[in-house]
Amino acid sequence: MIIVNSNNKIDLVNEQLEQMTGYHHDGLLGQVVKLLLTDEMQEKVKGWRNLFSFSTVLSMKRIFELDIRKKNASNLAVEISLNLRVTEELMIMLTVYVI
Repeated sequence: MIIVNSNNKIDLVNEQLEQMTGYHHDGLLGQVVKLLLTDEMQEKVKGWRNLFSFSTVLSMKRIFELDIRKKNASNLAVEISLNLRVTEELMIMLTVYVI
């Protein structure tokens, strides 16, 4: 699980995501979520104004498949589930499943 704030920066990651990607949470917190996207996926979404923007989350399907980049530079096919989380600041919760 990853929680992303309205600036697309990672506010929280859980241990399972650390194990999947090889990143330690200290290396992810405060980073832009695109850090986890493969080069190919970044090219695909380059034209999108903001991949994980709130309007995108509200308008797109909530579950989709993509490849993420692990710390060792290998790719991992995952399924992402997007959900808005309402706190003092709106946040997006991404639940990541290996497929």
